Amino acid sequence: MTSIFSFGISFIAIVGMIAIKNWEIKRGVTLLRDARFKADKAVASWSTFVKSHIPTKGKHLSKEITHHTAYHVSHAALGVVKFAEGKLVRIINFIKGKGVVRKDRNTSHYMKNVSEYERHPDRK
Repeated sequence: MTSIFSFGISFIAIVGMIAIKNWEIKRGVTLLRDARFKADKAVASWSTFVKSHIPTKGKHLSKEITHHTAYHVSHAALGVVKFAEGKLVRIINFIKGKGVVRKDRNTSHYMKNVSEYERHPDRK
């Protein structure tokens, strides 16, 4: 469900950007002209700085940057997935009732047996 919402929001954002650009072209107006100019200037100066400090040829460096970026992004995504998996397992175990039923409380005999079997399935 989250992926559907993410896709929908992204799609609406892209359509909105295209619509705003189309409106700008038809009207002959540029929205946020000063901010765009400053952003373009900052990106150009940053890319000039990076290019001037590159010790190797561009192709090799771009492959290295791509490799390291993909590695670190996938490593971060794996950490997020492991965290979410741990939380999801706790929620599923709570829903199933694992570790929730206590023998000293008022619980049905059936639930006590199910809980005991789920904890120790090899016992009889």
